[in-house]
Amino acid sequence: TAWSALKAADPASRAGAALVVARMFPPPAEALDAVLAALKDTDISVRLAAADALGNYAMSVPELFSATAVQELAEALKDKDHGLRAALIFPLSRLVSRGGQALAALLGALNDSDLDVKRSAAVALGFVGPAAKEALPVLREQLKSRDCSLRVLSARAIIFIDPAFKKNTIVSKAAETKCTGVKTMPA
Repeated sequence: TAWSALKAADPASRAGAALVVARMFPPPAEALDAVLAALKDTDISVRLAAADALGNYAMSVPELFSATAVQELAEALKDKDHGLRAALIFPLSRLVSRGGQALAALLGALNDSDLDVKRSAAVALGFVGPAAKEALPVLREQLKSRDCSLRVLSARAIIFIDPAFKKNTIVSKAAETKCTGVKTMPA
């Protein structure tokens, strides 16, 4: 079964099992616990597959996540791999309504050492919208970043969180900036 394969000795088998579990809809009750456990696997491919599963579950069945599950997901943002930290931003953004740990983790991600994690957090907080008002001071500080894409994404997030900032010249100019080779959320 997929559950036993998540505990296989071979990392490729564990990662494949996590991908299979990610596609189970509706997910069985034990799926969330198994996938959260896979976030602690020693192999990064397994952890990334688990993040993919959590993204699917958070988007389609957020009620599956208890406050404890959200807290475990937030704790995983401390992983040493920046790619995994960036991959966990999306599921956390979908779980803000499930408890304060998700929003707190996203706010913390704005100060991550990795630019991709910061960018992902800015986009996610923008999509959270007005419920992410706590992020505004840090996002405004990000407008001073040397990284063009982080400035643009932060400005757009500010506007999504509080549309009144569209009238702010600094924010609106930053949101309209064109950076080469940058994927951005819609204005």
